[in-house]
Amino acid sequence: MRGLCQPRGHEFPKTLFQGKLRRFNPSWFDLYGDWFEYSVKKDKAFCLFCYLFRDYTENKCGSDAFVTKGFDDWNKTERLRDHALQRKDQDILNAMSLVKSTKQQLYKIRDDGWVSLINKVSSFCKNYKIEFLVMDDEFDSKNSRKRSNISNLHHYKVECFYTVLDMQIQEFNDRFDEVNTKLLGCIASLSPTNSFQEFDQLKVMRLSEFFPEDFSPIERITLEHQLDLSAFEASVDRLLKLVLTLPVATATVERCFSAMKIVKNSLRNRI
Repeated sequence: MRGLCQPRGHEFPKTLFQGKLRRFNPSWFDLYGDWFEYSVKKDKAFCLFCYLFRDYTENKCGSDAFVTKGFDDWNKTERLRDHALQRKDQDILNAMSLVKSTKQQLYKIRDDGWVSLINKVSSFCKNYKIEFLVMDDEFDSKNSRKRSNISNLHHYKVECFYTVLDMQIQEFNDRFDEVNTKLLGCIASLSPTNSFQEFDQLKVMRLSEFFPEDFSPIERITLEHQLDLSAFEASVDRLLKLVLTLPVATATVERCFSAMKIVKNSLRNRI
């Protein structure tokens, strides 16, 4: 095993996609880290982890595009993010970076993506001889006898396009707010990967501030002194235990609420 093939200095060839020249971006090596590799001979990208550990019996943890065929749709970079986020062994820092880039992409699509989308829909309808709606016409609601008093443009752009994207963005912001992002970033500093390569004393101290009931101001001073001495004593051990219980606690609570939905429903409440 020679490791990842990441030829950063290679002159990547360009391919024509929908009238635009696209090529492999070497910055993806840094963005997607230790699973992403590129074949100079095939001009395609592959996932090393899926190639080595993919479960072929259940068709999980990978796809043929990243294992045998290779990925070369350079104009569909969202597939790279999707593949990276679906990995079971995702690194916290890498996952948060992908979440951040995904949120930025959603904002970008919301601000600038409507014209591109409507042009693609118009081109598709023209190619397959499908009637295309006049956006300035009044929207015809099939389920209502009253006039809508809104245009097709308003319905599809505001009530559909913006609404769906706003729901996705809101879901990301609810699950990965500023506090959660900082917390996960601090937790990553305790990762033992590569001999604690990501260890950061300042982030560990910030992590203790998320647990005020477990770490008093005096205990935080003690923790800082232990970190200066590189002594993983009782305070550091307690912090590690708190960090390790976070995923279990969160999953347990979510399972409880999921179970409540089964029992507490409209039919059950009528009994």
